[in-house]
Amino acid sequence: MLNALVDNAIGHVDDGGHITVATHRNDGRAPTVVCDVIDDGHGIESGDTEKIFERFARGAHGSGRRFGIGLALAREVVEAHDGTLTVTDREGVGARFRIVLPASNTQTR
Repeated sequence: MLNALVDNAIGHVDDGGHITVATHRNDGRAPTVVCDVIDDGHGIESGDTEKIFERFARGAHGSGRRFGIGLALAREVVEAHDGTLTVTDREGVGARFRIVLPASNTQTR
């Protein structure tokens, strides 16, 4: 799922653009792990923030091989693990995809 999000970001930034992957853990009543993939690419067409998660949906921008299935499969994998995958358009300066998954109650050292 993370590979699909980074691949999507690569296809939507211009040469010299930036992609940031950041993770953190929220230790609250229901601990979660959060992963953000943020790019400074073309952004998302108005009204398409849910459409892009449909199988075979493709936006107006992007380069490379785009079949419109990567984001749909990424969301299905995240949801199969009781998580969420959302996107926020950054008003013409890219997008932020956020994965939130339940965290394990065990800690490794």
